[in-house]
Amino acid sequence: MKIFDIFLIIAIITCFFMKSKLYKRYWILLVLISIIIFQMLLEPIRWAMFGLYFVCLLYLLIILGIINKQFFTKKIVSIALAIFIIFSILLSILFPISQFPQPTGNFYVGTTNFEAIDYTRSDPYGQLDNRKIGYRVWYPSDQQSKTSPVPWLLHGKEMAKEITSMLSSPSFLLNQTKHIISHSYWQTLVSPSKEFYPVVIISHGWQGFSELHTNWAELLASYGFIVVSIEHTHGSAATFFDDGSIISFSQATLDFSVDELTFEKTSNTLVNTYAADLSFVIEQLEEINKSDWLLANKIDLSKIGVIGHSIGGGSAIATAIVDNRIDCVFGLDPWVEPIKEEKINIGLHIPSLYLRSEEWSNYSNNDNLNKLIDNSSNFLGLYQIVNSKHVDFSMAYLFSPATKYLGNNFLIRNVSFIEIQQQLLLSFFENNLNGKTNNYQHIVNQYENDIITIRRGE
Repeated sequence: MKIFDIFLIIAIITCFFMKSKLYKRYWILLVLISIIIFQMLLEPIRWAMFGLYFVCLLYLLIILGIINKQFFTKKIVSIALAIFIIFSILLSILFPISQFPQPTGNFYVGTTNFEAIDYTRSDPYGQLDNRKIGYRVWYPSDQQSKTSPVPWLLHGKEMAKEITSMLSSPSFLLNQTKHIISHSYWQTLVSPSKEFYPVVIISHGWQGFSELHTNWAELLASYGFIVVSIEHTHGSAATFFDDGSIISFSQATLDFSVDELTFEKTSNTLVNTYAADLSFVIEQLEEINKSDWLLANKIDLSKIGVIGHSIGGGSAIATAIVDNRIDCVFGLDPWVEPIKEEKINIGLHIPSLYLRSEEWSNYSNNDNLNKLIDNSSNFLGLYQIVNSKHVDFSMAYLFSPATKYLGNNFLIRNVSFIEIQQQLLLSFFENNLNGKTNNYQHIVNQYENDIITIRRGE
C-alpha cells in the first residue's frame, strides 16, 4: 500500500471512534480531506481505494448533518468500517502499482516506437489487406530526457482494457497498470560511446505483447544492445497503430476447439506468420539504419540475436534455421511442435540456449525440442527452472501478485527466477554478440537449488 493509503485508514478510524467535541471532529475532517487532496496530487487515484473514499464521503455527510448519525449504531458503523477497510487493503495488495525492475548496466535507456506494412504478404487473419505490425525499440543512451521516464505500457488504459477483455474480466480491473513507470526515456539520443550496437530481437508468445518483456529490453539496452520487441498483430493482446486503430487479439490464431489436423495447420500458420514478421523487422532495421533521425548508422546488423518465448521461441528458431542474418537464439519454453519436420531435421547451427519451465517438463513439445537439439551444432544447454510456470517468462506479475494462481510461482519469481533469466540472457548475448567469455555453468552452480541441467551444451 502507498503511504497516503495508510494515513487515510488511520484518519478514518480516528474520525469514527474518537470521543470529542464537534469542533475537534471538524479538525479531524479537515485532516481527512487534506490527506485525500494530497493523495490525488501526489499519487495516482486507483479504483481499489474507492471503498475508503466512500467511507470518507459518508463521514462528511454525517458531520454536515445531511445524514442523521442516529440511523447508525456503533455496531453497524464498526462492521461497515471493518469491511470497507479490509476490502480496500486486499484490493490494494492484489492490484498494486508495482515497482519496475531496475536495469543494472551503465547506460541510460532510450525508447521509441515503429510500425510497418509488409506489402509482400497478405494478412492471414483477414482484418487487413497486407500484414501490418508494430515494434518497440530500446537503446543505450547517455542522457535522461527532460521529462520523466515513460510508462511501462505506452497505451496503458487501452491495453489493460484489451487484456481484461481477452480474459473475460471487468474492463477496469487492471487500470492501475497505466501508472507503472519504466526506466526508459522517450527518444533520447543514442549514446555515442560506441560506433555501432548489436541487436537483440524479442518475439513474444501467444496472447503476449511487445512490452511484456520490457525487463529484458531495458537490461540489455543498459549494457549496450539495441533491443527490438515485435508486436505480432492478431497473436498479440492488442496492437496499437499511429492512426488510432487497434487490432485486438484474435482467437482464430490458435483455436484449441478444432480437430487435431486443423489445429496443426493453424499452429503452423501462426509460427510461420511470426517467423515472417521477424525477418521483415530485420529488413526494416536495414532501412532504419540508413535514414532514421534517431537510429541511423547506430545498428550493427552483422550481430543479430533473437529471444523468443513460447510460440515466439518457435518462430525465432524457425526463422534462424533459414535466415543467416541471425547469429544466435535464446529460447524460453520455445514451442517447436508447429515447425515442420523438415526444418527440425535441419537443426540450428548457430549458438542456441534454452530455458524451460517445470510446467512444460512433461509436454510432447520436448520430443521435438530434443530432436532439434540432436540435429543442431553450437547448442549451449537446456536448463529447467525449479517450481516455475510458463507465464514466469514474462512480466505478467506486474499486473497482480494474483497471477501466481494463473501460473506464477510467487517466491521463485521474487527471489531467483528473474535473476536467473537476466544473468543467463546477458551472458548469452555478451558472449555471442560481443565476443565475451562468460561461464554459463558458473551461473548454474550459483543457483544450484533453483536450476536443473537437462542437457549440457557443447
